[in-house]
Amino acid sequence: MTHPQATKDSHPLGSDGPQAKNANLDEWIKMGRQYFEAGHLAEAMVEFKKILKVDPKNLDALQCSAAIAFGEDDFNKALVFLDRVVKFYPRFAAAHNNRGLALLELKRAKAALNSFDRAITLKPELTDAHFNRGNALVGLGKHKMALSSYNKAIEFNGTYSDAFANRGNAYRELKLFNDALKSFDEALIHKPNSFEAHFNRAKTYQDQNKFELAIEDFKKAIQIQPLFAEAHYELGRALKELMLFDDARTSYEKAIHLSPREAKFHHSLGVCFSDLRHYEQALVEHQKAISLDSSHLNAFIGCGVTLTELLRFDEAIEYYNQALKIDANSGLTRLNRSLLLLLKGDLEKGFREYESRWDALEGADKEVIAETRRRLSKPSWFGKESISGKTLFIYSEQGFGDTIQFCRYIKLLADLGVKVIFGVPGELRGLLSSLDGVTEFSLHGDRLPHYDYQCPLLSLPLALKTSLESIPVLDKYLAADSYKISTWQDKLQGISKPKVGIVWSGSTGHKKDFKRSILLQEFLGRIPDEFQYICLQKEIREVDRETLTANPQILNFADELNDFSDTAALIECLDLVISVDTSVAHLSAALGKPTWILLPTTPDWRWLLNRSDSPWYPSVKLYRQKKIGEWEGVLEGISEDLKLKLIL
Repeated sequence: MTHPQATKDSHPLGSDGPQAKNANLDEWIKMGRQYFEAGHLAEAMVEFKKILKVDPKNLDALQCSAAIAFGEDDFNKALVFLDRVVKFYPRFAAAHNNRGLALLELKRAKAALNSFDRAITLKPELTDAHFNRGNALVGLGKHKMALSSYNKAIEFNGTYSDAFANRGNAYRELKLFNDALKSFDEALIHKPNSFEAHFNRAKTYQDQNKFELAIEDFKKAIQIQPLFAEAHYELGRALKELMLFDDARTSYEKAIHLSPREAKFHHSLGVCFSDLRHYEQALVEHQKAISLDSSHLNAFIGCGVTLTELLRFDEAIEYYNQALKIDANSGLTRLNRSLLLLLKGDLEKGFREYESRWDALEGADKEVIAETRRRLSKPSWFGKESISGKTLFIYSEQGFGDTIQFCRYIKLLADLGVKVIFGVPGELRGLLSSLDGVTEFSLHGDRLPHYDYQCPLLSLPLALKTSLESIPVLDKYLAADSYKISTWQDKLQGISKPKVGIVWSGSTGHKKDFKRSILLQEFLGRIPDEFQYICLQKEIREVDRETLTANPQILNFADELNDFSDTAALIECLDLVISVDTSVAHLSAALGKPTWILLPTTPDWRWLLNRSDSPWYPSVKLYRQKKIGEWEGVLEGISEDLKLKLIL
């Protein structure tokens, strides 16, 4: 926010002004003024003290003394002088305005507001007082009321750039982002080099996820004030959102150079190092943040996440425990700890704490799930009540792969005499029509039929008391449409080679996609030619499109894969599926198809640790990275096993 404005009006000395009481008074006033205007403030203050000793009501000396105190950031001292001014000259509007400024700097916004109101009463056209009144209202959290004060200042001065800029900030706090942007634009028309307008317009663009525009404005702000650490930090945040991690790191490092004791800068640099998979450096930065601020919750969480990536699980758990001492209700901490417990195979404790996921959701996911849960008026079921003969509404809550993996539990419920209504996304409706145990399907957004209880899909393992030994293992629990299978068989007719479906990358929107996906060129460079490879991906990245075009021996049916039922039917016609950790891998395994899955060093929790098989899917074989980010060994292992398959 642009700083409050002091009013420089002088009091009209005349018949009611102070009279000289000392022959030297005029000389002291003259010398004090000269020192003050030349910037020799200590010398000026000596003269003003002499004046006030002789003439305690001398306005020049009082106002200049207050100004010097302002310059030294001694606002309590400034307030002492200004209190004397308004006492001796109660109708001096500018003094009330300046007194309000001192109070505002002392975080006494309510008292400041009273001073600004008094200034405006005495002089309604005092533009700065309206502007400062808006700032006081912002300090009180009354952003809507502040708008009227900023508008009044603009009414008196149509080129008041700072008023436009601060009005933009008030609009932003009210989440009226388009109005905010218009106000910042107006501020920049009148003051093109306004740091505040560029900086806050950039933050408004960030609020709207317009990160390219935010970056442009942050860079302009930095050109104007290159030593403002916060601008470098915010630029880093915007760059990180665009996954420009190296550039983000540079910005964070500049912020730290300018302000080395700011804990959040170190924490954000640590997160950036994690994005770059430089986990040792990430850990150092998170620990620096903690050394600067022992209550920095996210830095403790960052240490836990980083230590998990380094396979130092006991240390990670300890950091999560420390984080919970800072905030026992931290959903993100409990969620991360639950995922680590699940990864280690402690499913009972892990699923119990996994319920914290609702408190850790952010952004669009949180809004979607919150809306879903608001619509559910019936009680939740977590395994305590007997529900035989009752109707249970189960709803898919996460990704497609999660839905495919955990829909297996619905048959267990049906076997208990439960009628199951299954709420699913439209993309999965066709595929899941073959699922045993579903009484009725409900698409997300449809009006719900009658039910007695409700339960989110990924709470079923908790409700049904799943342990590592009691996972409901099924060789095959989904089936493809027979007509669609025959259609694919016709298209693949005449292929004599063994047919292998491949998936080398997942959705770019996945937060951990950088860990799981590989380039098609890297994938193809390691696998033998004696197989017919078939692309099972719907989404082909631009970086892979050229490789795919240059390798027509890879059959690509992306345009014909309209939903998961099409993909399932194609998979049924194959001999093997090789995939990174995506929903297609879950689909293939749920169909009982031999499925080889490529995993990073620290995989998603469901694949556990140090094993090549999966307790969830009998047909799955796991290939794990031995070194962070290194796929070469994984692909070599797959190549060797493919060659062995040819021999057998």
